[in-house]
Amino acid sequence: MTHWQLAQINLARAIAPAHSPAMAEFHEQVPAINALADESPGFIWRLQDATGDATSIRASEDPYVLVNMSTWASLEALKSFVYRSGHAGVFGERHWWFEKPTQAHQALWWVPAGHIPTVEEGMARLERLRGPGPNRFAFTFAHGFAAPEEPPPPGTGPAPQIYDGRRLQVISNTPNGDMRPGQIFEYRQDGARVWSVYHSDAVRFGSLVASVDAEGKLDIRYLQLGPTGTPRTGRCVTTPQQLAGEKLRLHEVWQWTNGDGSRGESVLEELA
Repeated sequence: MTHWQLAQINLARAIAPAHSPAMAEFHEQVPAINALADESPGFIWRLQDATGDATSIRASEDPYVLVNMSTWASLEALKSFVYRSGHAGVFGERHWWFEKPTQAHQALWWVPAGHIPTVEEGMARLERLRGPGPNRFAFTFAHGFAAPEEPPPPGTGPAPQIYDGRRLQVISNTPNGDMRPGQIFEYRQDGARVWSVYHSDAVRFGSLVASVDAEGKLDIRYLQLGPTGTPRTGRCVTTPQQLAGEKLRLHEVWQWTNGDGSRGESVLEELA
């Protein structure tokens, strides 16, 4: 059983108002395309209103901008629907109804299985893609990223001494996590042991302890108290990446071990 699913958001700016003759042919085809998606292998969920489609849902103040979002069992399932199903014909004729995009208009990202992304979440992913380009937080068909690895058991061997005194901040996190971008962690290390104490607006108090394997990966256990004092516990497996200037970037796959047990992914980067 996979613990990750693929989410996508796609924006398109219409050439005319929804009820104009210029858009009539497109809107006539929407129910059939939605039904095709619903029946496609690997389809899980799509954004829709009470009428069954998303053409009335707004992602911006521009009423000409239409948004669609969906989740799929895999990248290949979504790609098959877009390019190798009946959707491909409508997709190929999109220039009749929509302006040519001048910036990235579609973003893909991995979500924990069962997570339903919001329009706000999708727009945040798209904005991130428009900035630095494809990355694990938001990517494209042409520049994709595999689903996060499941937390492996910690490795064995001498632990590299790379964490002591390092200060890293959260760059991105999946929405079911408590840590928001900008949260800072200061790590201490003694041999194969690493620990940190932290707090934020969302966490009254938190502490983590970890073991380090021969590749520098961290197997973390953490305990934190929310604003009301409710305890939350979790596990996180962290893979380090060396950046220019010997700075560290940490790629994390984590899971709550109480509450809903949901999983997530975060990225931290060392402060200059």
